[in-house]
Amino acid sequence: MVFSTSSAFENPALFRRAILDLPITYSEGPVYKGAHFYIQLTGICDVACSHCMYSSDQSQRHSGPMRLDDADVELALRYVAESSPNKISISGGGEPFLELKHLLRIVEAAQCQYIELITAANWARSQDSAKSILLKISDAARSNPRSPEVMIRASIDLFHLTAPNPVPLQAYVNLTHAWIEHGDSLQLGFRGLLLEGDRSVDLLADALGGILEPQDSWNKVIRLSNDVILPVTLNVLRFSGKGEQYRSEMAHRTMALRQYFAAFEEAPNRLLLGRAINDAIKRTYYSVGGISITLDFDGSLYIFTATAPDRRCNIRTHTFRESVDWFYRDPITRVLMAEGPYWLCEVVRDIDNSLADRAIQANDVCSMVDTLLSDEVGRAFATAVALKTLLSRGEVTGFEQVRLVAAINELPMAALKESAIEAFKKKT
Repeated sequence: MVFSTSSAFENPALFRRAILDLPITYSEGPVYKGAHFYIQLTGICDVACSHCMYSSDQSQRHSGPMRLDDADVELALRYVAESSPNKISISGGGEPFLELKHLLRIVEAAQCQYIELITAANWARSQDSAKSILLKISDAARSNPRSPEVMIRASIDLFHLTAPNPVPLQAYVNLTHAWIEHGDSLQLGFRGLLLEGDRSVDLLADALGGILEPQDSWNKVIRLSNDVILPVTLNVLRFSGKGEQYRSEMAHRTMALRQYFAAFEEAPNRLLLGRAINDAIKRTYYSVGGISITLDFDGSLYIFTATAPDRRCNIRTHTFRESVDWFYRDPITRVLMAEGPYWLCEVVRDIDNSLADRAIQANDVCSMVDTLLSDEVGRAFATAVALKTLLSRGEVTGFEQVRLVAAINELPMAALKESAIEAFKKKT
């Protein structure tokens, strides 16, 4: 199939499919090693914060599954075993402790050295419930042959404290006291927001009788009298999902995503989260040569910040290696893994400035790539640009007899851009 400059974007989905199906070979193979594995056990949350970037609430919003089932969790454990990630985060917009059985199963069986449990901590409303659940997590961690380092990270900010089903400040106090007495095999930390006027962490320090000490621009610690130190990670406010409603009101009160991650990156503004460990609470953000994968509660899989929305696969239908092969067939994924999503933002800006602005303004790396690639024309254009980029770097071999590759390689960028812009105009 041959596309001319003028016809490439008449059917953008067909054009992209033709590129993805090309019989070419890449000089570098896929990476079959995990870095950071994010597992979202459920899309339901009993707190239902008004700022949730996942739009999670207490209802069944979707027609599809809202939780991973027993078989999915076993498949996830197989993925962990096959990919050997450095870190697992059990998180998501849904509250993972609502699926306590599955959470405990992962803690007791995951072949990983570092496991992070992110929670709203609403389950610690009483001292008895906080103690009971902490003991169960401790038992699960001790039964894991890998003896993983397990950290509970509780989210505390004005949104959690004033949600439709608010987390009382006492819940965080109960959690801390229960951890001091019964959490010897666990670590405890908190997650706050870099939001001007949010004193939630200060309130917690006061309630615990501790002192809040700054460490750097994104970390503080609560120091208690008994030599206990509780790390607190501060993050930016996202304006995606339900959080979009706060953009005009609060954008000037929080740090921009580029500013926040610049402190972690050797190369500013690249956001190479697709192959990195993001661990602000340990003041580290570093590449380990693997890939970071997200498993959503509906079973869908993708390389974090490096997968186009039409290229996700499912844990129920793909093994780990099959999933990685599927992702790496997309030139966009390959370039994103090397350059990060701001490269994609500039590519899309060439043909649709408003779409690029919308992606940036969300202040949320989770939704940035999906937003940038939400339009078929932009997705096809980015695919062609990514292939041209790989060709210019000598990372594509065996393409000499492939007419479409030769045509794209020889096509001036200005002509490709003009054709895509024209296709956008026709749509609108």
